[in-house]
Amino acid sequence: MRKPPVFVLTLWLAMGIAGGAGAATLSEEKPLGHWLESLENSDAAVRIEALRAIGKLGLEAEKAVPALIARLADDDANVRAAAAEALGALGPVAKSAIPALLKALTDQGSTVTVEEGVPSYKPVWAVVSDALGGIGTAALPDLIAALENENPQVCLGAAGALHRIGPAAKDAVGPLIKVLKRDDPSTRRGAIYGLMGIGPEAKAGVPALTEALAHEDFHTQYWACRALREIGPEAKTAVPVLLRLLSEGAASVRRNAAQALGGIGPGIGEEAVASLAEALRDASDPVREDAAVALGRLGPLAKSAASALEDALANGPIAARVPAAKALWLVTGQTETAVDALIEELDDFNWRHEAAEALGEIGPAAKKAVPALVGLLQSGSTDPDIRQAAADAIEQIDPQAVPPESSR
Repeated sequence: MRKPPVFVLTLWLAMGIAGGAGAATLSEEKPLGHWLESLENSDAAVRIEALRAIGKLGLEAEKAVPALIARLADDDANVRAAAAEALGALGPVAKSAIPALLKALTDQGSTVTVEEGVPSYKPVWAVVSDALGGIGTAALPDLIAALENENPQVCLGAAGALHRIGPAAKDAVGPLIKVLKRDDPSTRRGAIYGLMGIGPEAKAGVPALTEALAHEDFHTQYWACRALREIGPEAKTAVPVLLRLLSEGAASVRRNAAQALGGIGPGIGEEAVASLAEALRDASDPVREDAAVALGRLGPLAKSAASALEDALANGPIAARVPAAKALWLVTGQTETAVDALIEELDDFNWRHEAAEALGEIGPAAKKAVPALVGLLQSGSTDPDIRQAAADAIEQIDPQAVPPESSR
């Protein structure tokens, strides 16, 4: 299944990013004192290396927290980001840094990383947000207070940190609902993102999120869908609105409505199952995929959609075949048709990884797929993920059939 669309306002960067530029890798174990001295080096790359090393020292680095706080004001944005990342890595022992990190949410700098020659820019404040989340519940009172800050960036950063803290941030649900009702698009979506991370503990936000489904801003709509998905069964009162969006919304909204229905689960009712079955013929590839995945999550309760899943396998667009095959197995318990379809998809460059994973999940009942999986494992593919997926699937289906390393 393809990944969902990324939130264009950089809020998504608070979901576990790594700050800092490409500093040297750690070459050897060195004492804390060495790294503290390196923080004073005039070379920013050396300071970044030291910050990353300190972040890996855990409790041993507690006494370095003041020095890390000082680097949040460094002239180099990459150093500031690395300092925040190190503080977040230390967790609760860095709680004395909370005031300085909250102040750093106003940072306007950007970090730069280069992967395969392509530069990627990330705002320092998003790295800071992730660090506050890493410190955990010790930051909760200050983060809740920061939601009321007039600076949208500070509010976004606080919401991102609450997302990372997760269910333990349930005391922030009420304040996040208040932010959700604001007229500013970015802070509204930020509040939804925070509720999304809190998950089932954010069930009090279901009415406000259901109202957000009707917002004229489709970004608000699809993020509300995602939050309802994470809340799960307690969000079943939103099902009627989700069904309307599944048929009438923009493509990104339709796919997220399908995801939400699958996340809410058994309580969605037969009308919703029928609507998901209909969505298997949607004009958008991602919608078809997510409708199939949602039906699979419902399992036997979606048996009335079995014929639609079979049709998606036989006649539907290619994008729905792998998730439809897996869903057909989960819904009916029958493996033959699903396994045959998945074996065929092992030849598709775009879908063979997902097909191999699905065959592995089916397990011993997919034994007829072992020769094709061995062939994929020995194909000479330069993609190690593909080879690993094939090896893992064989191990789950028939451990005795895994070829020795020398023959791969």
